[in-house]
Amino acid sequence: MAFAVIAMAATSIIALHMTKRYADQVTDARKELSATARLAVDANRYSEQIAELILMGPSELSDFQSARNDVHNSFRRLQSIDLKNGPRADDRAAPSRYTRMGLLIDDINHSVERLLALYLAGKRDDAITLFRIEIENRLDREFEQLVAKSAQAKRREVARLEAAAGQLQRNVTVTMLTLLAILLSLTFVSSHFLTRSINRPIRALTAGTRAIEQGSLQYRIGSQARDEFGELSHSFDAMATQLQMQHAMLTSAKNKLEEEVAQRTQDLAQANLRLTQVDQQRVRFLGDISHELRTSLTAVRGEAEIALRGKTQPEPLYRESLTAIVARAQEMTQLIEDLLFVARSEGDDILFDKKMIELQEVAQTALDDIRVLAQSRNIKLVICCDNPSHNVSIFGDVVRLKQAIMIALDNAIKYSRSDTTICVFIRTDGQMAELSIKDQGVGCPSDDVPYIFHRFYRGTLAQTCWKVGSGLGLPIARWIIDKHNGSINFSSTVGEGSTLTIRLPLGIKI
Repeated sequence: MAFAVIAMAATSIIALHMTKRYADQVTDARKELSATARLAVDANRYSEQIAELILMGPSELSDFQSARNDVHNSFRRLQSIDLKNGPRADDRAAPSRYTRMGLLIDDINHSVERLLALYLAGKRDDAITLFRIEIENRLDREFEQLVAKSAQAKRREVARLEAAAGQLQRNVTVTMLTLLAILLSLTFVSSHFLTRSINRPIRALTAGTRAIEQGSLQYRIGSQARDEFGELSHSFDAMATQLQMQHAMLTSAKNKLEEEVAQRTQDLAQANLRLTQVDQQRVRFLGDISHELRTSLTAVRGEAEIALRGKTQPEPLYRESLTAIVARAQEMTQLIEDLLFVARSEGDDILFDKKMIELQEVAQTALDDIRVLAQSRNIKLVICCDNPSHNVSIFGDVVRLKQAIMIALDNAIKYSRSDTTICVFIRTDGQMAELSIKDQGVGCPSDDVPYIFHRFYRGTLAQTCWKVGSGLGLPIARWIIDKHNGSINFSSTVGEGSTLTIRLPLGIKI
């Protein structure tokens, strides 16, 4: 069968080569025939232009020159085609014909020169006689005969080549059909034996695929053959092993995914619960704000009404009423300022005036401003530094950082026991400045610590120990520290106290 295929391929290649050669020869012969016909047309026009030059005079000189050039160009073209194609076995007289054509064209040109000389000398009749004898007759008789013989030879050559190409095509067709019949016979015999040899492994593979399809991933063919089907069986068994492993992995991943989905669902439920709680806290906050404002306004109105009731009161009574009114007004002012700060921070409308500052000075100023509140409860405020002579420089806004520190100190004072000490530690840690405020207060339950910086959030102990509050102080402090590219953290132990730590970048522009 391989021999038949090789023979068909070789026959096809040879046939293609021979067909191309015949086609090229036919094309060349047709080109030469076309060039010969063109030469005949140009020669006839040349003869006519010579006659018109004699009859009509110099006005036809340009057409005469054009006709003569066309004859020369056509002849050269015909010669170049003949030289390119080479000698033909069936037209050995072609070179001599072309030689005679060239000589005849040269003779005619000489005769034309003599004719022009006679014409210019005024011997028009002699010129006409010379034209008829040496030009017209020779062109019509000798030159046209040479052209006709050349054209006839080319036609014979074209016919011969076309006949040879047709015969080649018939021979190739017969040969290819014969080889095809042999190939089909060999293919039929080979396919018969091949079918018999592969039916058994195919059936084994089919049984294996059906078993895998039905979910029996432990099925193995177990073929010991060393041929291609043996390799295919081994690959099938390896695939089944891989599928079994992947199925086990997918089952495990599915179980893990289900567990993770369950966990995420639980987390989502807890988050929703937290959101609900936050919303409830916000509602409570609005109620608390309304209550605080209403309480303060009621107290202010009550103090004013007492002072205005009845007859004129002593000055100390008026002073006491005005002092109470001022205190209530300060509480309302602080509450409103916190609300405005939160609203402006959400719109990012708060501007910072940052510059190089000393953290110790900011902390000391905050302590001095809030010391009166601490003294009212006999609480000491102390600053502790690792190296008091070493300044801790940061780049920030003095007013805002002082506000954040005072918020932290205010919380520490509110929830500290009387006759205790609040320590403010200032130190450096690598490229960061660290300020820690440690109190000895009631502490904060661990469940409340993650939400201590959430807006409106107040822990359970905070609400018990200090009823007045909005839950906005620490969120405001955290926002200020975040704007300084710092961090703020809170840790606490119930009954022992709390520590709030602020970390800020050292001495760089933020």
